[in-house]
Formats: sequence, C-alpha cells, structure tokens
Amino acid sequence: MGIMEMLEQSRVFTLLGIASLFVFFWLLSICLKLTNKITPAPEAKKDLIQAKPSQPNISSAPGLTPQIAAAISAAVNEYRKTQSLQ
Repeated sequence: MGIMEMLEQSRVFTLLGIASLFVFFWLLSICLKLTNKITPAPEAKKDLIQAKPSQPNISSAPGLTPQIAAAISAAVNEYRKTQSLQ
C-alpha cells in the first residue's frame, strides 16, 4: 500500500467521520426540540422566570432596628469600595 493510497483512505475516513458527527448532532437537535415541545415546563419554573428579583425586607427581621440596618449598609458599602480599589 503506497503513500497515495493511504492518504486517499485517510481522507475518506475523515470525511466519513465528519459526516457521521454532523448527522448525529442534527438528530440530537431534532430530538431535543421534540422533547421540548412534548414536555411542558413546570409551573413553578415559569413563575420563577417571570418573577422579578425583589429586595429582602430588612424591616421584617425581628430585633433589627433602623440604626443597625444603617450600620450594616455602611459596612457593606465600605467593603465594596475597598474591594473595587484592589
């Protein structure tokens, strides 16, 4: 078997491998699309996707005074300033 025959055979195997991967990924994408259409998303996930993130209600914490909340806020802001400088 000469070098030209080996190069021709390697080209055929390369093209065959690429074609088989293309077909596999094409079938995989079709299966995923069908699965997405067949199985609906759970209601809880739809609510989470549509819900806007809300700020936690600090005033509802027991024993938390406005002064303590302000001190915590100031500490967090100071920490963020020092982290952004580094």
